[in-house]
Amino acid sequence: MPDRKYWAIYQDHVCSAALRIAREVFAILRIPVTLVHVAYPWTNTRTGLPDRYPILSVAFDIETFFQLRLEAIDPSDSMANFEHRMEHKKNSGLDPIEPLTPEDLEQNQG
Repeated sequence: MPDRKYWAIYQDHVCSAALRIAREVFAILRIPVTLVHVAYPWTNTRTGLPDRYPILSVAFDIETFFQLRLEAIDPSDSMANFEHRMEHKKNSGLDPIEPLTPEDLEQNQG
């Protein structure tokens, strides 16, 4: 499989997982916003210990989320509906990002 296709599928998989988590959170808790972070596991070469780095961070708001037709969207494209951080390179995949924080959301609304 060509690299571009592999990384496009991987990006859709990661975004789809974030959407699934948001759907389950909103089904249980009727909160206005939920932050979902997706991290990639790796071995830290400085310590030799297992570690992980964040590759996607999304602030899903319940109102926008429930307007989506989840069965018809492209998971990666749907991230544009929400405040998010994701660095995707077509030939090498998702780079580490700094996760969103509640403070980031407050600053952007104020």
